[in-house]
Amino acid sequence: MFTLRHPDVQALIEASAIPRKADRQGDGSQRRRKEKTMQTRQIALRSIIAVVIVSALAACSSAPPAPPAPAKVADGVFVDSKGMTLYTFDRDTTPGKSACNGNCATNWPPLFVADGATASGDWSIITRDDGKKQWAYKGRPLYLWAKDMKPGDKTGEGMASNTWHVAKP
Repeated sequence: MFTLRHPDVQALIEASAIPRKADRQGDGSQRRRKEKTMQTRQIALRSIIAVVIVSALAACSSAPPAPPAPAKVADGVFVDSKGMTLYTFDRDTTPGKSACNGNCATNWPPLFVADGATASGDWSIITRDDGKKQWAYKGRPLYLWAKDMKPGDKTGEGMASNTWHVAKP
């Protein structure tokens, strides 16, 4: 049996409860009809209360939102939090590994992962040769281009014999 402890809810249930024997009047069939009506009302009220409680609990216990993506889309390409264009490198052929290290990483800085950030959906985190963490989209490591000077610049597109490309969703 369903039991509620809230005083307002309990008062509603008691108000619709089956009358006590001393309160009953009329012949047996009329009394049974009244009892049946009161039972039906009480069941309906308890059902409504149960639906409200379950709905409230479901709203309170919904899953937390996914962490924010490390990049956003502007003009059809991925950009970092400062609006700088992100790139992919054709030589990144081994999943979860960057082929751009040393001087390459000086010219093409990796999109580093902030402490505490977590991967979600198409976004993953790879560990570079130097041990630092880098963002990847659909397994492809993401980079900035050192010669892009302001948000919206895309001067790295096609660099190094067309091996660098703007990152697109």
